[in-house]
Amino acid sequence: MSELERILAKMVEAPEGFAEKIPNIEKGIYKELLSLVQELKTDSSGRVIASVENIKKVSALKLKLNQIVLSKEYLTSVKGFGEEF
Repeated sequence: MSELERILAKMVEAPEGFAEKIPNIEKGIYKELLSLVQELKTDSSGRVIASVENIKKVSALKLKLNQIVLSKEYLTSVKGFGEEF
């Protein structure tokens, strides 16, 4: 296999391997976000109320999202994807 063929094969394989791991991470993100968003207080039209309580919940949501995105599993997947090139 020539060097060009090897590079082209990696360009096809690497995103597929990365994409296989991402759905589980995305499901975790979705579950966490959905749970936290449902806890936000809204007015009668469904708009989020600007309140200290909601700000605290949004801060918790941001923290949780950072924990998921910066998790070992996600970072390992990203690092492995990057190392393919």
